[in-house]
Amino acid sequence: MNRIYFVLLFLLSSSFLFSEQATILEYNNRAEESMDTNPSDSIYYAKKAFQLNKIDIIPEEYVKSLYIEAYSYSIINESKKVLFYLNSAMIFIKENGYFYNNVNFYKFYGESLFRYGEYGELKDLLNNRNIQDLLDPSSRLEFKILGIKLDIYFSEDGVLESLEELLSQAEGMVNKNSLGEIYLLYGDYEDDRKFYSSALALGIDSISVKALQGLGSLYSSWGRHNDSLNYFERALLYEESESNYFTKLSILNSLESEYKIVNDYKKAYMTSKRSGLLKSSYLSFLLKEEQDILYNGYEKEILRSELKIKDTQLQLLLFIVIALGTLLVVSIVVLFILSYRLRLLKIGTH
Repeated sequence: MNRIYFVLLFLLSSSFLFSEQATILEYNNRAEESMDTNPSDSIYYAKKAFQLNKIDIIPEEYVKSLYIEAYSYSIINESKKVLFYLNSAMIFIKENGYFYNNVNFYKFYGESLFRYGEYGELKDLLNNRNIQDLLDPSSRLEFKILGIKLDIYFSEDGVLESLEELLSQAEGMVNKNSLGEIYLLYGDYEDDRKFYSSALALGIDSISVKALQGLGSLYSSWGRHNDSLNYFERALLYEESESNYFTKLSILNSLESEYKIVNDYKKAYMTSKRSGLLKSSYLSFLLKEEQDILYNGYEKEILRSELKIKDTQLQLLLFIVIALGTLLVVSIVVLFILSYRLRLLKIGTH
């Protein structure tokens, strides 16, 4: 009987732990769903998951919460917070001997380190053997592109040879984004329009925007400002579908400069007004997200989340009830058999 009670106690304690783990997973899943569309919600749910995951830590979910927070803060351009959460994740990974098996995390970490000028840490990341072993050929190529960007930034020797080697690798791959990035790097490094044209021919909007910007800058440097305007105007049309604030602002600033050079002051003024409106719109977006992060005004979203969690907990309770019922029946059967045997022994002694 003692064993039966021990099993019951174990089931009750493990069911509580399992319920908490399910809650952590639920919060992280909801955070992941909101990563690109609603950073304030994403941060809120990731924080909830992280707070619950501090005692009996689930390593994968612990790092995932930090990754989601970093990614969400990158959307609202909070560079210090992006690096804080990414570095916290990496410290946890190193100190606990845990390896987070998520390629996208390491790619985002590398891109963020380059974006925010943490070049020493980026070199360490690029040389990490464990991460290199995790990467598929396409992701490995993306890491090599980051390495070349570093070499270009530090004016290292052998950049052209490295670009040629990567170009030969990328041409045989299905993923054309990396090929486009290499064409763009070639164009920037060599001031060669054929590489920008090759990038443009791939038909990938995000690559096309950068290629058109590159061509616009190139023609401007040659003094062909009408051609330059044509490429920047085309870049802006592409960028309307991409909706990247910084890229759009950069294009508008370039257009304003070119309009002034060709003495089209009316268009220069209209472009300047458009830049101002874009900045105001982005500032409003940032303020709203910051307020949402501070005050957590998501009653409907929280309610939905809690209902889902309660549904999961009800399923767990049902499992526990069934388990307890089964154990009770087994206990009754065991007691009946034992009492029957005792009666038989008494009859035998008489």
